[in-house]
Amino acid sequence: MICYSCKVSMTNTELSNGKEHGFNASYGNTDILAFENNVIKNNDKHPVYSKIEYGYHFSGMNELSGNGKDYIYLKGGQTIGDHLTWYKGNVPYLVDGNLRIVSGGSLTLFAGTDVRFEYTFICLWVLF
Repeated sequence: MICYSCKVSMTNTELSNGKEHGFNASYGNTDILAFENNVIKNNDKHPVYSKIEYGYHFSGMNELSGNGKDYIYLKGGQTIGDHLTWYKGNVPYLVDGNLRIVSGGSLTLFAGTDVRFEYTFICLWVLF
């Protein structure tokens, strides 16, 4: 499922057997209103591919394991200027580029939250 500049509420839904990612919100200006109690499994790549700013929607209340690559795949190279919280889920977060947190922004990670960076030269920048 690809969301391109759309508004989406997805609850109690199963997405499975896709050739790519189960849920893709990496394009345009998508507005995710709700995303909970979903099952995303048996997809060739990641259960979720998304922009960094939507990362808080995808863990906790969703079952995201059983895919080709079990990560919440977040498109890096972006800046966090808001207050975001990422919750522990049943798969880790995987960031594919630098992550910058600027003045006025914050990223809170709940205990047990697993965040990984795809490449060894990628870093987390905290700028104040």
